[in-house]
Amino acid sequence: MQWERPNALGRSVEVDATNRPIKIAYLVPHENLEQAHQILDAVFYESYTRWGGGFTLAVPTAAESFLDAGFQDWLQRYDPDFIYSFVDLHPDFAVAIDRLCSPIAFLRHNVRGDADSWRAFLPAWDRWFKPVASVTAVQSPASYPQHPHEQRPREPTVLTQYGLRDPIRFIADNFGVAFDIHASPNPIQGLFQTLCLVPEDLPASHRVGSERCTSVLEAFRAVAGRKATPIARFAMANSAGMPRVESAAWTNAFRLIVGSDVLDRINAWNCRHLANAWNTGIGSLIVSHDMFNDDVFVAELGTFFNQNNFLGSGGGGHYYVALHSSSIPVGELSQLRDRLAARTYNSVSVAALPDAPALPTAKELSNRFHTGSTDSVTLRLTEDYQELVAAEPAHFIYLPPQLRGLARGQWVVECDIQRHNNLSPYSNITDTWHLPHRLRGVRAFTNCLAKGTRNGLLALLPAPKGFHHRGQSIKEPHLFDLQLPSDEAYFRHLVLDFFQYSDDDLRRDLLPAGYRDLRVSDKGQNLRGVISLAGELSTAFQILTKKYWRTVLSAAKEDSAKPLIFSMEKLSSLVPNSREFIQALTTKEHFPSREHTRKYLKNGLMDALEQLVRYGVFYQIAQWRCAYCGHSNTRSFDHVKLRNSCDICQAEHLAEIDLKWEYELNAFVFRSLEKHRGLPVLWTLGYLQERGHSQAFWYLPEVELFANDEPSGERNEIDILCVLGGTFYAVEVKSSASLFLNKADAADTFVKIIRKLRPDVAMLSFEKYCPDAHAVEETKSRLNAVAATIREQLVGETSLEIVVAEDLAEFREFGADLGVHGARLRRT
Repeated sequence: MQWERPNALGRSVEVDATNRPIKIAYLVPHENLEQAHQILDAVFYESYTRWGGGFTLAVPTAAESFLDAGFQDWLQRYDPDFIYSFVDLHPDFAVAIDRLCSPIAFLRHNVRGDADSWRAFLPAWDRWFKPVASVTAVQSPASYPQHPHEQRPREPTVLTQYGLRDPIRFIADNFGVAFDIHASPNPIQGLFQTLCLVPEDLPASHRVGSERCTSVLEAFRAVAGRKATPIARFAMANSAGMPRVESAAWTNAFRLIVGSDVLDRINAWNCRHLANAWNTGIGSLIVSHDMFNDDVFVAELGTFFNQNNFLGSGGGGHYYVALHSSSIPVGELSQLRDRLAARTYNSVSVAALPDAPALPTAKELSNRFHTGSTDSVTLRLTEDYQELVAAEPAHFIYLPPQLRGLARGQWVVECDIQRHNNLSPYSNITDTWHLPHRLRGVRAFTNCLAKGTRNGLLALLPAPKGFHHRGQSIKEPHLFDLQLPSDEAYFRHLVLDFFQYSDDDLRRDLLPAGYRDLRVSDKGQNLRGVISLAGELSTAFQILTKKYWRTVLSAAKEDSAKPLIFSMEKLSSLVPNSREFIQALTTKEHFPSREHTRKYLKNGLMDALEQLVRYGVFYQIAQWRCAYCGHSNTRSFDHVKLRNSCDICQAEHLAEIDLKWEYELNAFVFRSLEKHRGLPVLWTLGYLQERGHSQAFWYLPEVELFANDEPSGERNEIDILCVLGGTFYAVEVKSSASLFLNKADAADTFVKIIRKLRPDVAMLSFEKYCPDAHAVEETKSRLNAVAATIREQLVGETSLEIVVAEDLAEFREFGADLGVHGARLRRT
C-alpha cells in the first residue's frame, strides 16, 4: 500500500514505453542423446507458439560451462527476460549466468508426466506469464513475403501437423506445428484455414483442419509453392524488438544444415538470429541425411530455394545456399551439394567451416547487434505513482474485432523514464533512470514482473487485473504501475535485503543476502546540505574543489581570534603571485602579458567570491569594535544600517563611509568539508559525474549500513553509493592512501562490505598518496600490492578501481579558473 502516494511532481516526467515480445533463453544439453532430442522437441514446439518465439535463443550448455565461450557473450547481449535450464548447473556457474543476464526468473526444469515423452519437457510458464500467441500475426502483412504478382488471400492457409512424428522432425523443427502448447490448431473463420500433415491411418472422423496431407513431401511442396504459410513466419513477424546479429559469416547465404544430431538442430535454430535487419524470413532449414536419398525431395528442395531464397545475390541473379553439418564429413557434404546444385538455380556451396557452431564473433556482437522496435508511445507522469494502461502491440490492429480474444497474453514494455530529481549538469539535458543490469532495485519502480535491461531500461510485463486468477475480458486493458522513487528509496531497494527470489527460482539459495538497513549519516546529510547551497553537485564541485578554494578552507581556523573570517587582502594573498607562476600561467593560457594574467586572476576571484556569497558559502560582513564595552560586533550585508547598536551595551555606532567588508566562511560549510573531511567525498562525486559526461548519475553520500535489525548490531560505512550510466559503484574515500594502508583492518573491512553490496565497481578514492612527499613511491608500491590482494578476493564479480586526485593536474595545480566565469572575467 502506497500510504504517502501519489504526490504531485510539480512538472511532467516523460516515459518512452516500447513494446516487444518476451525474450527467453533455453539452456539445453548438447550430448547426442534421445532425451536431448526430446528437450529440443519441446523447446522448438513452445517457441513457435509465441509471438517473437522464432528468435528464442537455445544455448548448448554443460554443468559448468557453455559449449563455446562465445555463447557467454551472446547470452549477455541477448539479455533474456527469462532463463530456463534443462541442465543441472553448478552453483558457481548459475551465479555467473545471473551476473551476465539478471533475468526476471531463472528456472530449472522439473520433468512432469512420462519422462519418455517430449511433452514431459514442455516448460511451465503459466506460473509466470501467458505470452502473446504467434497466431496474432496471421493477418499481419509482415508475415508474408512481398511478391508483386501475388495477392495474399483473405484467409491464408497455415501449415500445421497432427502431433510430432518421430523420428521425422522436418516440419516441426523448421516450420512449427501449433499456436498453443495445449491444443492443435484448427481453422478460424475470418482468420485462416489450415493444411494439416496427418498420419495415413488417421480416421476421417478426426477434425484436424481445413485440408489434410499425409506426406512430408506434400506439406513441403505447399510451403515451397507458397500455398501454405508456416507457423514459423508468424513466430518471427513483427519482432523488430528481438535482438539479432548481422554476422558476415552467416547472412550472405541461406543456411542448409544437413544432419539429425543435437548440435545440428541447435545450429539450425540459432542461425536464424544471425540475419540482416531487413530479413525477417526463414533463412535456414535442417534436413536429415536420409531425406537427401529421396530424389523427389531433393528436387522439391531445389524448387523451394528457387522460389523463396533471396539471400546473397551474385552476378547473373543467382542466390546462395551454404551447407553445414556437425555430423557429416566435408567430403560427403560435397556430394550432397552436387546433387542439390543440379536441382536449383541457386549457387550451392559447402560452408568454409561447415561444423562451426552458429555463433557471432565478439566484434559482431559489439558492432552489428541490433534491435529496432518502433512500437513506442510517450507517456507523461505528473505524480510519483500512477497506474497506466499499456498500449497494445502494433500488429494487433490486423486482428478482426470479433477475434481480439486471440490477443490475450502478455508482452514486455521497455520504459525509458526521465528522472524527476534531475542531476544533469547540462541545462538542455534531463537525466533518465539508466538502471544497473540487475534484478534488485526494480521493485522501487513497479510491482509488475520486471528487470533492468542491459541498456538501462525498465522492462516489465503488463497484465489485466487478476490475470493469473480468472478469465480475461476481450476488452480488458493491460495495466502496469510506475513509481518514481527518491534516490535514497532506490538504493534501499538495490542494497537492502528487500528482494526475495521465488521458491522455484534456482538463485534463491545461491546469492548472499544484502544489508538489513541503511541511512545517510550525519556527515552525509551535512554534505548534501553544502551541495544544496550551490544548487547542484556539478556547481559545488567545479568551485569548491579547485585548489584555491581548498587552500582557503584549510586556512580557516575555528579557534582563531577572528574565526572563519577573511579580509579581501587575505583572500588575494592566497592566490600565487610569484613571477615564475604568473609567467607559466601566461604562457599556458596564451594571455597577452603578465599584467593581463594578474588582472584575470583578480577578476576571477571577485566573480567566484561574489557567487559564493550569493550561495551562502560566504557571508559578506562588516565588523566594528564598540568604543564603550570593547565587544566586536558583526553585521551581514543585509543588516548593516546607518545607525547600529552594540550587541552588548546597546551603544550606538554610526556606519563609516569607508566601510570595509570582510568575508565569513559559513561554519556549516567549514564543518562539513574541512572538519568532517567531506571535501574528498565531494571531489569524488564530482569527478565521477564529470567523467560520465551526460550519463545518468545519482548517489548517496556517507552511508551507514546495518547488517541486522538490532540497535547494537554490526554497522559498516561506505562513503559513496552511486549509479553512473547504469554502473553501480561503491566508493571508499580517504584523504590519503597511506591513511587507508596504515589502518590494520581497512582492506579486509572494505572487501567485506563490497562482497555484501556486490557493486559493479568498487572504488578507492584518495586526495593524495601520503602527507610526506618523499614517501610517495613507497606508498604507491604498497597500494599496488594491497589492490592486487583485494582483486583476488573479489573473484571477478566486482572490478576494483583506484583514483588518486593528485595524479590529475587540474586538482594538483593552481589554474586561471577559480570556478566561476562571471561578468568581470568576460570584460577582461
